[in-house]
Amino acid sequence: MGGPDANHIAALIDEVNDARGDPKRMAAILSSSAKIDQTQRFNRCEFTIVSRPKVNGTEGRCTVLAVLMPEGTPLGEVEWTFVKENDQWKLAAAPLP
Repeated sequence: MGGPDANHIAALIDEVNDARGDPKRMAAILSSSAKIDQTQRFNRCEFTIVSRPKVNGTEGRCTVLAVLMPEGTPLGEVEWTFVKENDQWKLAAAPLP
């Protein structure tokens, strides 16, 4: 996936898949200014990396594919943003398509 920061962002997307639907676990992943709508629709999605995460200093971006589960219906691609807080990558925005 590219440098260590890009690898951390990729791992964070995997963590979202594991933590979705669990507000306590999601809180640990989100930045202090995160704008995430953790609705039932978000919690039913699985997210896959489409393009290598791009990092610029303490900000990162990555295109993900949202798939509605358990049906496996692709909803589309969307760009998520990340921010490095206290030397840890956090999810800043995760819109749905």
